[in-house]
Amino acid sequence: MNKAQREIVDSMKHHLHGRVSEWLGNDIPDEGDEDFDTWQEKVASIYAIESIDDVVAYLEDEGIDEDDFYTTGDYLLISAGMKPEHVPGQVVSELGDCIAEQTWENGSWVNVYAYDGKFFVINEVETTAFDDRNAAMKSARLGDDTYDNINHSILR
Repeated sequence: MNKAQREIVDSMKHHLHGRVSEWLGNDIPDEGDEDFDTWQEKVASIYAIESIDDVVAYLEDEGIDEDDFYTTGDYLLISAGMKPEHVPGQVVSELGDCIAEQTWENGSWVNVYAYDGKFFVINEVETTAFDDRNAAMKSARLGDDTYDNINHSILR
């Protein structure tokens, strides 16, 4: 893991510790209390996090909404080591920069975002990541009215 990845994962761990502290409140439970054991387990699990994959597993195990966690922390997930194809579309649409969008008369739509060094095409069906802006724009089929009339189109 490189230094940038470590810093982002450490920031996530700090955020998770904060959530545990909020859950705990001002009163540290007494040893032997059920809340004490739960608190210790949560802290130990957070301490054991070493990578973005560990963060993902922790969030799933704890039932924490991943999209909300990532967007609240304004995290760069690819820089943290997440594969672009695993970055949630909601995170891209909330944290990324929309560089193009188009809707067709039948209601279909597509948006192209730049996020964390990659380009993402998001439509009503899927999210796809690209290394290259031109490849993303081509995949989005901007300007294509073969099957339906274009209702709205913006290129930034």
